[in-house]
Amino acid sequence: MKLVKKKEDSFLSDFVKSFIIGLGIIFPVSASFLAVLLNMYDRILKTINNFFKDFKKNFKFLLALGSGIVLSCLVGCILMKFTLDMYPVATYLLFCGLVLGGIPTLWKSTKKKYTTGNFLLMIVGCALLASLSFFKAGGNV
Repeated sequence: MKLVKKKEDSFLSDFVKSFIIGLGIIFPVSASFLAVLLNMYDRILKTINNFFKDFKKNFKFLLALGSGIVLSCLVGCILMKFTLDMYPVATYLLFCGLVLGGIPTLWKSTKKKYTTGNFLLMIVGCALLASLSFFKAGGNV
């Protein structure tokens, strides 16, 4: 069996991944969560920390990253307005599905041992976040 050396991602591949990450800025999904799911988070940090060590390669990556994020923000704003105006319930359910669907992948990517205490803290955190939906913005509490 021949081992294949992992090739660096191409500009187009980086652009598409960063486009998806950029949608996480507009839509209620965390951009860093999407970066972890797309295996880009560590690469982004390494590129920023070692920017001048391989300037040409790092600049090319950050150019793909930045242009993908900017374009996706522009497209995402238009798409979000349209879908929330036309299909609000389906749009909210899509966002919930995106978040819930990514949890197993994120769970597997962590290497920490999970205890009952950690699980209970996660439940409490989720309950606190869910309770925020009962407050109205700018209203009296």
